[in-house]
Amino acid sequence: MEYQSKNNAAAAWLIPFVLLGIDFFVVGSASFQYVLWPTLIGGGVGALIFWAANKDMSVSIINDKLILKKSYTEIKEYTKDEIASYRISKDQGKTVIRIVGNNKSEYELASMMLDLKGFDEAMTKFLTN
Repeated sequence: MEYQSKNNAAAAWLIPFVLLGIDFFVVGSASFQYVLWPTLIGGGVGALIFWAANKDMSVSIINDKLILKKSYTEIKEYTKDEIASYRISKDQGKTVIRIVGNNKSEYELASMMLDLKGFDEAMTKFLTN
């Protein structure tokens, strides 16, 4: 059984261009030159922060392990025997995965940019096999 989530963090770089479109619509072409650079700089910094916070997140099922990766250094691995239950939910636009271990410990992974299509089915197969 293998599963790999898709990380859409690269889409954060569209933020400055969306903001430019809104500015052009609101301000118009005559005064657009005054909002161009502040919007690019502010939107670029916001996109950088958003991208940096989400770029390493992933969820994988490889052979007999569930691997939840929050960042480059924070990786949590579970075997199916260590998982008592799991839950996938939406909270303020974020997809949240909660894993409850057999020892009642909980681990949570929340991200706006993870695409978890097929995760529920893969997790069901992982836990039943």
